[in-house]
Amino acid sequence: FFFFKQKTAYEMQRGLVGSEMCIRDRYAIGGDGTHRGLLCLSKFFKKNKIEISLIGIPKTIDNDMPLLDKTFGFDTAVEVAMWAIQCADVEANSAEYGVGLVKVMGRQAGHIAMHASLANRDVNVCLLPEFPFDVYGPKGLLEHIIKRVKERHHCVIVAAEGSADGMRDVKLSAEVRKDPSGNIIPEDIGLFLKKELPKYAMKNHKLDITFKYIDPSYLLRAAPPNTSDKYLCAVLAEYAVHSGMAGYTNCTVGIMRTYSALIPFEHISQESASLVKYNDRNWQRLLQSTGQPPFINDASYKHAQF
Repeated sequence: FFFFKQKTAYEMQRGLVGSEMCIRDRYAIGGDGTHRGLLCLSKFFKKNKIEISLIGIPKTIDNDMPLLDKTFGFDTAVEVAMWAIQCADVEANSAEYGVGLVKVMGRQAGHIAMHASLANRDVNVCLLPEFPFDVYGPKGLLEHIIKRVKERHHCVIVAAEGSADGMRDVKLSAEVRKDPSGNIIPEDIGLFLKKELPKYAMKNHKLDITFKYIDPSYLLRAAPPNTSDKYLCAVLAEYAVHSGMAGYTNCTVGIMRTYSALIPFEHISQESASLVKYNDRNWQRLLQSTGQPPFINDASYKHAQF
C-alpha cells in the first residue's frame, strides 16, 4: 500500500482499515529498508491513533539482518551456491592450469560466500566484502593464485559480489553507480579477474591459465526453497499471525539465539547490518580450510595477519 502527503489521516485510515473490511493486522516481509518503512508507519499510526497491528517478517538471503540468527532464503542460497562451486571445481580440474571462479550474492555481507565455501571444501580462495586485500604485489591475490596453480594445477575461487570494493590497490570505476532504490551497484570482480589473471600470469610467469567464470546470480534467489527454509517460513508465519491476533504490534518476528522472539522495529532498524568479523569462528574455520593468507603486502596493516 502507498500513501501520499496530501491525504488526511481520516482518508488514510479508511484506505487502510475500510469500513467494510475492518482490517486490523498488517504484515510486511522484507529486509532493513522494509523495516525502516514499518518504523515510520508505526509512528504515523500512533500519532493519528490508528488501531492497526504492524508485524514484520525478516527476509534477506544475505542473512545480514541485525540481531537475528538466520533469515529464510539463506540456506537455499548456500545450497545453490554449493552446486555452482562443484561445477567450477570440475571446470578448473579439466584444464592443466585451470581456474574456476564463482561469484555469489552479497553486496555488503559475505555470509553466503563463506558458508558455501565451508560446505564445499574444494574452495581454495574466498573473497568477502568485509576484508580488504591487495590484488598485486608479492603477497597479493594474483601471486597467491598463480602459486597455487603451479603447485596443484588448478584453483577454485568464491567471491561475494561486493568483494571488489575491498581491493586496496585497484579501483575499477571512478563513478559510483546506484540502482533505483539507492543501493550502490558493486563492480564485477569476476569480469575483472577473468581478464586480468590470465594476462598477468602470461606476462609475469609465462603461464597459460584457463579461466572459467560462473555467475549464478539470481538463481540463488529464484530457486525453490529447501526443507530448512520451508520449515523456517512456517515457523515465522505462524508466529507472526499469532502475535498480531494477540494484540502485539510494531515488532518483527525472528529467531534470536535459537528462540522465537518479537523485536521492536526501533531495535532492528537502528542496528547496523550483521557482517562477517575477523574473529568469527566460521571465518577462522574457512581460513584453515583454504589456507589463504590475508593478501596484504603491508605488514603493518591492521589485518595483515588473520
